[in-house]
Amino acid sequence: MQVYQETLERRFYEDLQVPVHGCVIGNIPSEVLSKIPCAWCNKDKCEYLELTKKNLCLKYQGPGKRNEDAAAARTLFPVPSCCAIFYFEIKVVSAGRDGFIGIGLSAANVSLNRLPGWESNSLGYHGDDGNAFRDSGTGTPYGPTFTTGDVVGCCWNLMKGVVFFTKNGLALPIAFRNVAGILYPTVGLQTPGEIVEANFGGQNFIFDLLTYAKQEKLDLMSRIYGRQLYLEDNKLMNDILDYLVHQGYTCTAVSFSRDTNQGEWVNEELQKAVSRHSICSLISHGYIDEAMKEMEQVYPNVCQNRKVVFQLLCQKFVELIRKGKVDKAVELGKTQLVELVTCEDDSENASYLNEISSLLAYEDPSNSPASYLLDYSKREAVAQILNDAFLQAEKCPRLSRLESLVKHLQVLLEKLVTIQDAEASLLSLQDFLIR
Repeated sequence: MQVYQETLERRFYEDLQVPVHGCVIGNIPSEVLSKIPCAWCNKDKCEYLELTKKNLCLKYQGPGKRNEDAAAARTLFPVPSCCAIFYFEIKVVSAGRDGFIGIGLSAANVSLNRLPGWESNSLGYHGDDGNAFRDSGTGTPYGPTFTTGDVVGCCWNLMKGVVFFTKNGLALPIAFRNVAGILYPTVGLQTPGEIVEANFGGQNFIFDLLTYAKQEKLDLMSRIYGRQLYLEDNKLMNDILDYLVHQGYTCTAVSFSRDTNQGEWVNEELQKAVSRHSICSLISHGYIDEAMKEMEQVYPNVCQNRKVVFQLLCQKFVELIRKGKVDKAVELGKTQLVELVTCEDDSENASYLNEISSLLAYEDPSNSPASYLLDYSKREAVAQILNDAFLQAEKCPRLSRLESLVKHLQVLLEKLVTIQDAEASLLSLQDFLIR
């Protein structure tokens, strides 16, 4: 497990990606991207605050005599509940007379004549005394004071439900736990001359948010892998072997089976896989006649499948054009292909036959508008159709158990993001496909 952990850490910083959208970390749905906090709201601020510099700079212009003279501002949109981490910073342009400046989060119904943290459903870190406030006018000692020139940040880790603050790029301890709900970035000022300017990701943060997010993602994945389900589950080992056999990786399957003592059934299944792989390999190399001959011997029932035969003959038609054997291609089209289309009365097949027949109109098909039909990927597509037909004939599922598991994982991650699970927003399918 220790070796795996070290490998995971190394791969994380080399390969794994952290989705960043300004002040937000996480895979954010497109409809939410336009609602990320990016400035203070002109309609959701106290009248004592002057708003400038594209709604990022706040200047206190109130009397500044009593607590009731405090003035707060919130952003237009709340922190997206579907993100993993949210962070923003303010620069204290001027601490003014007393430096009664607070930064934090608050709900939409919190009074704008209060510093963040003084009222229910709000929390904050204040510069004059370094105290942290939550739902109360009485604070608790938390961190250093801050004043003119300092840059202070607020980070809400929605995965863990914790909030901490930063000063001049250095993270301070966790200030609040069990933080949840619909909260808005908030700043409060209270005495004349106080000026702050916010950064919601429009410029580089002083705090290294990306490194913090990477470490959080590493911790999350370590907890997932720490359960050792992937390391000790014999069923999964068997599923891996099933995948290798399913895909025709016969040599690898034999080695894997021997090294892991898995799959007593593997010999019989390997023989089937060898046959499937052999025929599909012939298709991939353009040897259609040879593939059809081998198919007649091993899978005679598939030879009765008109749709499969049509695809094979169409590819044969293309291969004849590729080799310059136009007369043989025309003969094949007039006889077998037209007959198949007529018997099946299949409009889709008829359309495809017309499409590949367009190759006959060009003296040099490889440099014509229809040259895409000569692409080697067409061979692979036919080979896949054939492999699916073989699996169906053997009463095997089209997908191996491991492939189905991966698809289920993808759907699960998408569903978790849809229901706004914070941890899921930090993950992607690629994180689990160790290369």
